[in-house]
Amino acid sequence: PRPFPFEAADRNGRHFRPRVAGPGLQATPQCGRTAIGRGGGNRVKAGPRGSRLTPAAVPGNHDAMHTLLFLEPGHFHAALTLRARNPRVDRTVHLYARPGPERDAFAALVRSFNARPDQPTDWDLRIHEPADPERALIAERRGGAVVLAGRNQPKLGAIARLHGAGFHVLADKPWITEAAALPALDRATAGPPLAMDVMTSRHEVTARLAARLAAEKDLFGDFDSGGGEPAIDLRSVHHLLKVVDGRPLRRPPWYYDTRVQGDGLVDVQAHMADQAQWLVEAAGVGPAAGDRPAGPPASAARRGAEGAGRWSASAAGGAAAGRGGGEEARRPASGADEAEHAERAAYDYPRDFVLDGARRWTTPVPRALFRASTGLPDFPEALRDRVQDGVLALACNGEIRYRLRGAPVRQRAEWGQREPEGGGDAVYATIRGTEAAVAARHGPETGFRAELHVTSRRPGRRFDARLDRALAGWRSELPGLAHRPSALGREIVLPAALHPPHEAHFALVLDRFLDHLERGEWPAGLAARIRARYTLLAKARERGARPGEDGRNGVRA
Repeated sequence: PRPFPFEAADRNGRHFRPRVAGPGLQATPQCGRTAIGRGGGNRVKAGPRGSRLTPAAVPGNHDAMHTLLFLEPGHFHAALTLRARNPRVDRTVHLYARPGPERDAFAALVRSFNARPDQPTDWDLRIHEPADPERALIAERRGGAVVLAGRNQPKLGAIARLHGAGFHVLADKPWITEAAALPALDRATAGPPLAMDVMTSRHEVTARLAARLAAEKDLFGDFDSGGGEPAIDLRSVHHLLKVVDGRPLRRPPWYYDTRVQGDGLVDVQAHMADQAQWLVEAAGVGPAAGDRPAGPPASAARRGAEGAGRWSASAAGGAAAGRGGGEEARRPASGADEAEHAERAAYDYPRDFVLDGARRWTTPVPRALFRASTGLPDFPEALRDRVQDGVLALACNGEIRYRLRGAPVRQRAEWGQREPEGGGDAVYATIRGTEAAVAARHGPETGFRAELHVTSRRPGRRFDARLDRALAGWRSELPGLAHRPSALGREIVLPAALHPPHEAHFALVLDRFLDHLERGEWPAGLAARIRARYTLLAKARERGARPGEDGRNGVRA
């Protein structure tokens, strides 16, 4: 297997080259369910059950079906994991939520997947309405894996409680909104069962090819740490009013409360911190000489050892198995290589990070925009202290500057009011090396088409020949991969079929999550990366939230 194995999906999130069990997979009757085909959801009151499901499929047994549980899905990302049918997932899924618009929006989106004419799904959604959804989910244990996406402030506490109760958890970002939650982060990432965040950017083909290019020493060189600009420069522009999966997105009112949703230093920044970790690891940059390998806190390590069960420790995080979700940079070829890879994968805060600065700023949200986004006529009482003259000051923008194993990084996340007509989110990444720079662009200047460019510091035939050789080695996976002249040097031409919509990536993340469960090894490297990036964001949030300070002192936080 090659580094960064590629995968692709059609516009409904289906794999071009799926690695699944044979066609004989059948769901066995469980929980006395009644198939309802493409209907909505059977409402089930909490109560006694006749049989208990095992916490997860037996490791390595691809004939076992995974039963998914959804807890209080306040964000549409939860439903997007079901956008494509997955033959490893039981078609009966259970939703634990109190009645309300958020629960209804989740059910409506799942129904729309079942009812679409092109490759419809066939989920049998069972809705449970207990007074305490989390407690009922744990007590009834109808499945072994829980999907979380919603209010961010209480999320990490829920992840830690579910983890402690023996459930695997797939949770949307961000996990953390303030540093006070860091002890729960340590508990959730200490050891089995698996807690994994939803990182869709690792399934975007332009980002993955950019990482491959930056890992080619002959082309890229090393990270440029002395050029005055960040070696890894990441920026995005999202919008409060937008269209998702062809429908206007209705946001819950708490989305506009940064005490619940989180501010501009913790939300989209989670994706960017993950991408920076990925790039540094891909380039083969390990911890500084003399630094000891990272590991969980002592208390966490003890808990992980006690709860390991059937899972064996894997410091590299299962480096090359599975569907190639891009979570690991290179497959180890020998015992020595595996040890080196494990060391690169095991990030630690503060060993690998120096926080140089953080700042945040606001986007004005007029009452009319809030009404169009939420459906409410006015701002709720919880937001009145941040409203002046009918405009909410929403601290949703942020910039973080830090050094990751010596490579300077800048992450900038911005939010506009309304999505431009015919447009969408804008995403930019510039990776500066000593031999070349790699630039990924997706925004108005590209017609919201993903582009990838390579700019050589010494352009000419020799560089073009090296680029030819690199692309030729990947063409069996990416037929049609080529390059052509551009204003930035050379543009990498990718087949249009390899650019599914962002919404299709969530089903791929779910696939990667199931790969980890079925592999039967504790992905310690993945847990270390998660722990390190959210610790970084918590510390940046502390720095950036101080009145009048943007944290330019360059000390370790």
